[in-house]
Amino acid sequence: MWNALGGVGLFIRLAILVLVACVIGGVIPQDDSARMVFSRLGPKAAGFAALLGLDRVFRQWWFIALLSLLAVNLASCSIRSRRSLRPGAWFSHVGMLVILAGAVLTGALGTRGVMPLNEEEAVSSYMSGDSEGSLPFKVRLKKFTIEYYGGARHVLRMGAPDSGPGIVLEPGREAAIKPGMTMTLLGAFPDVVMSGKGPVNRSGIPRNPAIRVEVDGDGVKSRIWIFQNFPLLYRYNSGAANLPDLYYTYEAPRIRQFVSRLEIVEDGRTVARPVVSVNSPFAWKGWRLFQSGYDEDRGDVSIIQVSRDPGTPVVYAGFLVLSLGLAWSFIKGG
Repeated sequence: MWNALGGVGLFIRLAILVLVACVIGGVIPQDDSARMVFSRLGPKAAGFAALLGLDRVFRQWWFIALLSLLAVNLASCSIRSRRSLRPGAWFSHVGMLVILAGAVLTGALGTRGVMPLNEEEAVSSYMSGDSEGSLPFKVRLKKFTIEYYGGARHVLRMGAPDSGPGIVLEPGREAAIKPGMTMTLLGAFPDVVMSGKGPVNRSGIPRNPAIRVEVDGDGVKSRIWIFQNFPLLYRYNSGAANLPDLYYTYEAPRIRQFVSRLEIVEDGRTVARPVVSVNSPFAWKGWRLFQSGYDEDRGDVSIIQVSRDPGTPVVYAGFLVLSLGLAWSFIKGG
């Protein structure tokens, strides 16, 4: 049995299984709420993932068992070959064992979840799957912004909403609508709502896009609103009688970055003001805060991922020992 545990064939099989599990864990959202997994994968895939526990791969007992068995296999191989292994190989084996120990520690004791934050809201609770956890401090969202590549495009089509590429309107520039008639874009509003003072822009999220334009036809100028969600509503504006059927489309720019400006609150006092983006997490008292995304239905709700990983220092130490072993083998030849 000891010889079988230290076999190369077992190592290859275990390594393949661990690799497959890691790929699954990288594709399927991990430790998110059921609602978020449902929205990202769809109903059938989300149900299948939940049934098999694939939305919590790195917390599953069988994944921890695979890592533990892989460590036993490597330890058995090292002990059996202790007389023939050179110092560089010994360091490499020890480094791999330390890395596996850190991974097992993370799987057994680590925590990961998501925290939806509204602006000016301070919370300490997070969701890990369908269960709730709590941080030893509060997190307040001061400001959430979405950074884009370039700007939005405002496209106007005549006759039908799918009638060709359309006319791209640019602020301050005249565009010919038909012979003897031009249109100038005065302003674009991604999320228009009605107020006591008339239409106002509510946010930068394109829920109800509209444009304010000036129409110049036969020497007569008039200003009208054109809405994407309410085609032909502009006909109730004065000066729109001679206009053809116009259909406006808001084409959003590509998202470049999500940025959340946070405050860390302890005992009612703000003790830190981190700025968290997709590639810039923030660490505080053993916890790490990552920018995960935002609520696409509301737009102004930032999704922060929280994690506590006690195995990370162990894994880093393992990589250091492994690097020393590989360097020794390269320089000394074994």
